[in-house]
Amino acid sequence: MCEKDSDGNIVGYNALRHDITNKKELKQLNETLEKRVSQAVEENRIKDQHLMQQTKAAQMGEMMDAVAHQWKQPLSVISLIAQSLNLKLNIPKKLEPEYIKEKTKDIQIQINHLLDTIDTFRKFFRLNETFESYPIKEMIQDAIHIMKSELNSRNIKIIIKGDTTLSIYCIKSEFIHTIINFINNAKDAFEENKIINKKIVFDMEKNDTQIVLKVCDNAGGIPENAIKNVFEANFTTKKAGKGTGIGLYMTKQILEKINAKISVENIEHDFGKGACFTITI
Repeated sequence: MCEKDSDGNIVGYNALRHDITNKKELKQLNETLEKRVSQAVEENRIKDQHLMQQTKAAQMGEMMDAVAHQWKQPLSVISLIAQSLNLKLNIPKKLEPEYIKEKTKDIQIQINHLLDTIDTFRKFFRLNETFESYPIKEMIQDAIHIMKSELNSRNIKIIIKGDTTLSIYCIKSEFIHTIINFINNAKDAFEENKIINKKIVFDMEKNDTQIVLKVCDNAGGIPENAIKNVFEANFTTKKAGKGTGIGLYMTKQILEKINAKISVENIEHDFGKGACFTITI
């Protein structure tokens, strides 16, 4: 016979029923927790996508100004060539075949420059790229090309050094986006601190199984009381209306997608004091 307690229940039955109930509750709790975690991950992914689009949208106005600025010169050259052809046309025996060939070639060179510029910007804003291996130097040069007019008008010199053969596995437009963030931050700091001899140095090397990319400038550095917060969302040291506070936050998110870490410090370079970002991939 089964042993019963004072209430007439089989001994151990209540404990067993309680154990079963606990297991059901635990299972339900785990399922709920999994759903919450999955939902939170998805919400963060969507938030980061929105932030990425926000930073790109914020840069788009600047980019369009850069496109317009870069297009002014080739369009002016084409206009001058057209005027010279029209002038020659009105002078008897002055419009020679060789002259026409030469000027046609000059026009084509300028058109190629226009097409190259718009193609670079189109690729930057394209969203459907996939992870591939790209040379770091090539991506830095693409970023420089996008910002060419800004860099030239402000006399900012960019130096690329180290092992320039290194490549990384990434989404190209996103990595170019991080490079543009570094350049923009340095550009604003140059202006705010009234730096004359402006330099940004990209130095890359391979260390055992890691690639280390350093991005350093001589723009005066980041305020010491703010340097630990620069990778936080909505944090900026720039004047009101100058910064969004999400550039370096998004840079960190992009780099984490390729298992890279980023840090920053203020150091004295041989070309002046400034911020130095270290990216370890």
